[in-house]
Amino acid sequence: MHAHMTRKGRPVLNHHQVLRLSAGFSRVVFGILVCGLGFSHYMNIPLPAIPSFACGLILIFWGIGTLYTVRPVCATWDRKVTTAFALAMLQLYFIPFLYWWLAVPTVVFYAVNVLAMAITVTWLLIILNHLAAEFASLCQDDYFKVEALLCAWLTMGLLVTLVIGMTGYLLIHYVHAGGASLPRMKLYPWLIAVLIMPFTLTLTSMYKCWKKCGKLLEM
Repeated sequence: MHAHMTRKGRPVLNHHQVLRLSAGFSRVVFGILVCGLGFSHYMNIPLPAIPSFACGLILIFWGIGTLYTVRPVCATWDRKVTTAFALAMLQLYFIPFLYWWLAVPTVVFYAVNVLAMAITVTWLLIILNHLAAEFASLCQDDYFKVEALLCAWLTMGLLVTLVIGMTGYLLIHYVHAGGASLPRMKLYPWLIAVLIMPFTLTLTSMYKCWKKCGKLLEM
């Protein structure tokens, strides 16, 4: 079930690999959608935030695991899938801290773990966009490749801006409070929009990969 090479040195995916890719991308798409329901609690939609986010991460983990079974494709693809797989697995460790932090948001230890979770989740989204770009390259779709890379850079920019802003705010409060506790963070509508945007960008990339797999299977 190995991919063969074209004259230009690009691997060509066989039917079985495209089927596995289609299944993997579809599970990631639905996982991101379910993760988005985790923010519904803050939009006055009566859905439990933690179970929704946990179920979404499990679907993403399943999808990446499916992409992992496509190996070997090429060295860069395999390396990115392996990184995404490890980052997705790491989220299973952080989920309890997210639950505890929402219950007691002033505890520093919980807040640090949630911040680490936010960084690794965003890193995972960046890797997924790079996987979309890699898939676009395999399909020789340069326009989609540039679009996926742009989504990755925008996600990185949002991560850096958010981490710097939140870390600065929390440090100032922590110093003024004498190192006793952290403030209760309030999620304003604009902040929710910023938090959702990386998921939306990655969802778009993954959905396009899924649809492109469908077109390849029809050929």
